[in-house]
Amino acid sequence: MDIAKLYGKPGLAKIVTIQQKVTTIPGELGHAPTILRNGETTSLHAVIQANDEIVVMPGEDGKEVTVTIAEIYGDVPTLPLLINGEIAEIPGYFLQNGKRIKKEAILNDRDIITIQYPETIKDVLNSLSIEPKTFEPIMIQFAGKEQTLFHPTQQILLNKTKSTLSTRVHRNDSLTIPEFNKEIEWTLQHIVHTLQIEEEKRIQVFFNDELITLTKPIFQYYREEALLTKEAKIYNGDKITVKSIGDGLFILQDIFAVQEVIIPENSRKQIELYKNGQQTGFAEQIIDGDKIQLIIK
Repeated sequence: MDIAKLYGKPGLAKIVTIQQKVTTIPGELGHAPTILRNGETTSLHAVIQANDEIVVMPGEDGKEVTVTIAEIYGDVPTLPLLINGEIAEIPGYFLQNGKRIKKEAILNDRDIITIQYPETIKDVLNSLSIEPKTFEPIMIQFAGKEQTLFHPTQQILLNKTKSTLSTRVHRNDSLTIPEFNKEIEWTLQHIVHTLQIEEEKRIQVFFNDELITLTKPIFQYYREEALLTKEAKIYNGDKITVKSIGDGLFILQDIFAVQEVIIPENSRKQIELYKNGQQTGFAEQIIDGDKIQLIIK
């Protein structure tokens, strides 16, 4: 009797591909045959005697291997990043034949297992349970041109460079993510500042030897014919119309909108105006650096 033939056959192995590397997972080994001597279990090395009754029962076949991804690969892989100056391990996940699974999933023969790491800033935010929508830009039409703008408080930096939700991340990248607890509100002032629009004309002149600053708005802003203030809230999809105001020039009379003039009670209330030493009138144009003198007689 060939005892070797009485051993059970090995269980079916599984061949899987993990990260493009083929791995064979052997099945359970076949069990040894059971030998009974006079009804009791014994071994091949036992001493037998005349008239002993020997019964040999073939061993059971091994079972097909049952194994999880975690048992073969280990824990869920992570992507190391530096977030707001602190080391963070952003978890990835496993794909089994293209379908996302947990590490406790059972492997099947011919499975293809791939590891998916966070690829973009949006993926990282999702892993951190941060709502990516918070960092989405506002999209408006401004002066007839489509604009996609980020609020000053929602700009994410990747390695100190301004980035978007679709920017790709790599191992050991540094992310700076603003921290705030309320929804972003855009105002017209934010829009104008972000677009770096010159909001007003400004000149400095001397009035009776005192340096004063004069300002004049350049534009007015409208939404559906409604004039907007700088504090007006702006929403995604808004269409903002921009209209120029006047010619942007200053005249001498503009000084008295910001400068108070007190006329003495004992004066004859005769006023003389001079610009750079030359007598002039209220409608005279003035420019940066002019010297204006008011004399009351």
